Amino acid sequence: MLHLSSEILNNLRLNAIRYQKKYDDGHVFGHIDQIPKHNIQELRLAALMHDIGHGPVSHQFESFMPCKHEFSDVLPTAYHSIIDVLSKPEQKVEHEQLSLLFSLMIYHDLRKQGKIDDEINIENVLKIIEKRYGDQQIIEEINGKATDILPLMTSIISSCPIDADRMDYLLRDGYFSGVKCGIYDYNRLFMSIVPVEEQGKLYLLTKRVGLIRSLSLLGRAPAFFRRYITIKQTAPLRRC
Repeated sequence: MLHLSSEILNNLRLNAIRYQKKYDDGHVFGHIDQIPKHNIQELRLAALMHDIGHGPVSHQFESFMPCKHEFSDVLPTAYHSIIDVLSKPEQKVEHEQLSLLFSLMIYHDLRKQGKIDDEINIENVLKIIEKRYGDQQIIEEINGKATDILPLMTSIISSCPIDADRMDYLLRDGYFSGVKCGIYDYNRLFMSIVPVEEQGKLYLLTKRVGLIRSLSLLGRAPAFFRRYITIKQTAPLRRC
């Protein structure tokens, strides 16, 4: 996730240059290199921590989680802003909120040990992990104007057809499960994303619909059945 999120960001600048030369599109954002370094480090930290709250058996773990009002009774007040992203008291806590909680606790521990760069804003890291958290924006001055980079950052991590999360687990799960399906050329996918700006916000635009559908149909769908469903069906029959 760390290296993929960085590679996506690096390729966005190159793709923007190519796309502008070819189409002269005024919405293409050509100043990715002006995003402050501390924001890039926050993106990398979000990539590292965004799934730390995942329990065993994938998303099935969330069915055992308490609802918001039950969790708030045992959660220290200092962390209540994390579960404010849940709009209803009866909503179950999700792994994203646990990721925020663990990330914040780890940050505070490292802060006490003096191991955190002062430029890192933990609030920005949490917003990238969970786009519903806080004021839902990260404003930076880029190319002389205030720009909200949060939509771009969240799309790079886990909110887009081509994101670091999906690209990571398709290849990693195939390798560790021994089921070689869903293999794809991520360098080719990197050429299919372009940064765009609209109304002061940065977004990730996917410009090759057919290629993205191929990733979904040839990668995720067979992988889901052959790796996960098959394993779930055969696992009860195995013994050590």
